[in-house]
Amino acid sequence: MLAVLAFLTAASPALGQSLTSFERQMLELSGHFGTMHHLSQICESENVQIWRDNMLELMRLEDPSRDQRQRMSERFNGAYGEVEQRFPTCTADARNYAQQLGQDGAALSTAMARSLR
Repeated sequence: MLAVLAFLTAASPALGQSLTSFERQMLELSGHFGTMHHLSQICESENVQIWRDNMLELMRLEDPSRDQRQRMSERFNGAYGEVEQRFPTCTADARNYAQQLGQDGAALSTAMARSLR
């Protein structure tokens, strides 16, 4: 897990109350991956799969329960769809959003890694 987090540059309120802090962070990270997957596809290349691959690796390393895996997948796909509607093409705003999200993701990854120590 730490290896994946080193490479990484919301759930609903009702669901969030029943999850641990780490599980909420995993969902947030899943959403970041979904968002970055779309943004990298439109701004870099249509064949970019790094964020999808990172998501799959995160699931492999974490080995979540079936329910957790489903929530993570739903968050990834939901975030992808949301940002796809917001940014159907690559624009300066899309690039800025990706940069901001990368910074947020790095901070989230650091916090998650700290909680594992």
